Amino acid sequence: MVENKYPFHAVMDVRIHAVTMEEALRCAREMAASGEEHIIATANAEMVMIAQEDKELAYVLNHCSLVVPDGAGILWAGEQLGTYFPARVAGADYAEEILKIAVKEKWPVYFLGGAPGVAETAIRRFTERYGPFEKAGFHDGYFDKMEEQKIVEEIKSGGTKVLLCGMGVPKQEKWL
Repeated sequence: MVENKYPFHAVMDVRIHAVTMEEALRCAREMAASGEEHIIATANAEMVMIAQEDKELAYVLNHCSLVVPDGAGILWAGEQLGTYFPARVAGADYAEEILKIAVKEKWPVYFLGGAPGVAETAIRRFTERYGPFEKAGFHDGYFDKMEEQKIVEEIKSGGTKVLLCGMGVPKQEKWL
């Protein structure tokens, strides 16, 4: 497990950090600056419930550098447990804010996941909205072992600072 300075609460044995959007973004900046690999997950109630049966997913979540509280169900669970999450950090909003930082900082971004064409559409829409940014590459979420090696090499060789992975829970967390 990667330790960070932000407190966490265990919700059904899944560690979720008690952070605001600003704190989560600060943490993402620090991680990008470190030059090390980090995994950030966005935990909602469904993911926590899946982790109750899927011990590999639970292990991955508990070893992420940051797990943000994505969903009212997580905030509610915290209240029921007598703990406090200061805010909901919605995954889609968080990803968009990280992309805005990537534009300013010129961080290469790799998009992985979705059906064929989805990543390209996301790149086009974001570019239309916020301007051009460094693209390390993209690939849909459907690939075999041979393609997987090519994708990993492309991610590494592209100088990727941010990898946005959207392949669904728990596949994306386990793949990362």
